[in-house]
Amino acid sequence: MKSPAPQLAKLLKNLPDKPGVYLHLDAKGKLLYVGKAKNLKKRVSSYFHGEKDPKTAALVEKIAEFSTIVTNSETEALLLEDSLIKKHKPPYNIDLKDDKHYPYLKLTTEAYPRLVVARLRTNDGGKYFGPYAGSVRDAQRAVQSIFGLRRCKTFGRKPCLYAQIGQCLAPCTGGKAEQYDKEIKTLTDFLRGDYKTLAANLQAHMQEASAAQDYEKAAQHRNKLQALDKIMVSQSVIAPDETFRDVWGFTAGQNIWAAVLLRIQHGRIIGSHSFSASNKRGLAEDSLERLLLGFYTEETIPEEIILPADFILEAFSAWAQEHKVKVWQPQSGFRYDFVRMGTYNARKYLQDKIMDQLREATPADGLKRLQEILKLESLPRRIECYDISHIQGSETVASQAVLLDGLPGKSEYRKYIINQDHPDDFASMEEVLTRRCMRLEDGNRPDLIVIDGGKGQLGVAVRVLKNLNLTIPLCALAKREEEIFVPRRSEPLVLPRRDSGLRLLQTVRDEAHRFAVSFHRLRRKKRTLADK
Repeated sequence: MKSPAPQLAKLLKNLPDKPGVYLHLDAKGKLLYVGKAKNLKKRVSSYFHGEKDPKTAALVEKIAEFSTIVTNSETEALLLEDSLIKKHKPPYNIDLKDDKHYPYLKLTTEAYPRLVVARLRTNDGGKYFGPYAGSVRDAQRAVQSIFGLRRCKTFGRKPCLYAQIGQCLAPCTGGKAEQYDKEIKTLTDFLRGDYKTLAANLQAHMQEASAAQDYEKAAQHRNKLQALDKIMVSQSVIAPDETFRDVWGFTAGQNIWAAVLLRIQHGRIIGSHSFSASNKRGLAEDSLERLLLGFYTEETIPEEIILPADFILEAFSAWAQEHKVKVWQPQSGFRYDFVRMGTYNARKYLQDKIMDQLREATPADGLKRLQEILKLESLPRRIECYDISHIQGSETVASQAVLLDGLPGKSEYRKYIINQDHPDDFASMEEVLTRRCMRLEDGNRPDLIVIDGGKGQLGVAVRVLKNLNLTIPLCALAKREEEIFVPRRSEPLVLPRRDSGLRLLQTVRDEAHRFAVSFHRLRRKKRTLADK
């Protein structure tokens, strides 16, 4: 990368070795990017040295000046960075998306509050509960019946049908303010997760009414209890205590990472959030800290937050300590089981995102585009992709992912155990391709083989097909620049990021990578248990 312009070089020399926030601006003074740093001098200087991914390189080309704001701590820098990103929305900051807008239940601010469904949480003075991933309308109707809440937006001249059948307290008749307020308080506790108290109270009221031979009232309490049971039965008890806790799960593909939050209160999951962001850096710790801080500046802070043990989140941990929130990163026990559950949900969500991207690209268009750019004789209706996974050469495995007519054909996925004395990705790729190509059948012969790698891995695939006297179209997709290498072409193909053909190759590559990593993780876990 070329050296920074003289005016930038002078600014770089004067940067402090302190935590803070830096702002990159273009020649017109437009804000391009906001970042935080533990050491401003080291972080800002790093932009102008060494190789960069295409997005960062494009950013550096546009930087005409930068400014910094020194803070007392990295935590303060994280807070300020989050505030500036939300205010200015710089184009080069990651566009983190809360992808599923699960609905909330909301108590309105009226004299006699109504319980309504809200798609978004706003600062309108109402009390919000959730979000809820299940059938929120069913929960709304059940709760309205149990607590006798009004459904009408305006009072009529006489009580409605719900009042006549005992499902509304009929505040429209007047004189019900104290009773209605009491029900709202009980409802608030219930929606915050206190199921046991309400169930016990309803049971006691039913028995009292029955003992007094007021069977009509006893039946009303019984019906409310049954409606409550319907709500509670959909939420299994998963925690051994009543603590209000949040559980986070994270996972990453090649160009996208995802996060899932599970909110647990009174032993039950009461809501969830899911997030995703496009980012070639994968699960960068500063991105995760930005996500966590941004979430908790707008949402209720729980008593404890449970995170995977893989990440060192110093700034967020300091923030949590200031707010007296216990942060757990367990490696055993029931909290570790929660982390596994959160991670599983994150992986499932990432798979759904990859599928969504594939559907958006329109498989038929992607196949036609691949036929065009790779100069294939026919549509590549069966595409196979191969990936190798290991850690420092141990437990080497390979995977085969398959697209059939542009969609994942998961029944055709295959796993391979690679037996090697020394780690060698090229030898591993040669072994798995040889094993696969020696078992070709008419019904499962690929129209295109995709290799997760660059020119070297492609050369191995070419050699395998030549040794077996096979003619199958080949290409390799390199992770870093998303370059497409093809045989007998010296320069790689570089396609626009939204190209439907590239999207299809990315999807099958990401599927192969996910499948290989999952298999490798399983093998490593089995070996660890066997060693014990």
